[in-house]
Amino acid sequence: MNAPVLDTTDMDPELARYLNRNYWEKKQERTDISTTQPSAPSVASDSKTSAPTAIKLQEVHRVLPNSVKTCYIFISYVKND
Repeated sequence: MNAPVLDTTDMDPELARYLNRNYWEKKQERTDISTTQPSAPSVASDSKTSAPTAIKLQEVHRVLPNSVKTCYIFISYVKND
């Protein structure tokens, strides 16, 4: 089943690409082909990577409560308007 073709001559090029079904189908095909390789590096279990990871995790635990509080305040502000 073919999708109807839109006249995109008057449109913004980015909008025309967004509305172009063939573009997205081809992009999906390329994504399906490229998913055979992992998108993230593998996690190593040696001691070189565990120390920085532990430090980063501690930093996340330190910053997370403030981030959650900030998000809550923002959401409350948006709901009130």
